Amino acid sequence: MPILAIDTSTQWCSVAIYFPDKTYLVRHEKVGNTASQVLLQWVYDLMLEANITWKEMGALAVSQGPGAFTGIRLGLGVAQGLAYAQQKPLIPIPSLDGMIAHALFFTNTQILKSQTYRVLLDARMQQVYCASYLIDEHQLLVRPQAIQLMNLKELVFDEHSVQYAYDMQSYMDDGSISQIMQFIPATPHALGIAYLASLKNRDEKYLARDCQPLYIRDQVALTIAQRSQI
Repeated sequence: MPILAIDTSTQWCSVAIYFPDKTYLVRHEKVGNTASQVLLQWVYDLMLEANITWKEMGALAVSQGPGAFTGIRLGLGVAQGLAYAQQKPLIPIPSLDGMIAHALFFTNTQILKSQTYRVLLDARMQQVYCASYLIDEHQLLVRPQAIQLMNLKELVFDEHSVQYAYDMQSYMDDGSISQIMQFIPATPHALGIAYLASLKNRDEKYLARDCQPLYIRDQVALTIAQRSQI
């Protein structure tokens, strides 16, 4: 049965429907702070285009973060509301996992089992969310460690990894990180979220009430004194 996925963890609003035969429909646009105005309409439009009903939908999936606090809450709130209303499972997937899944499996990228892939997502306040991934012998994505929050000054170029990044160019332009850094642009993406959700064990119960945000960091802003120390 198909999976409907939502990602609003950044300024991109992303909705996808992924089918068991690996076909999909997706809408993914940079809408800034207006995702709340378009998200439900996109869900309706995509289901209409797919010609499926809620009864035929197997599950919902949502990016649980990390990312923009407001965006994470929006995506989770809408996904939980739909899952409760339609009595469907709700599968939470970290935004960085969905980001690398889309980049590797839906963009004609040559995937190497021996390669390490690193994903960076701007966390503001001179910090980034960071995670590394491998591909196992079954062509499945593996993240050996938890997603980390790093200061920009701690970020070093990893010549052994292919690096995917979202919204990092400004830090290179202002000298916050070295120009030696090499990034492939990418964004958190609902299609990656849907794909990873499709691989989950369907015998496990994914209840909407258990779906929680993954903030990594609880602080949303710096004080004046803290900013002066950066």
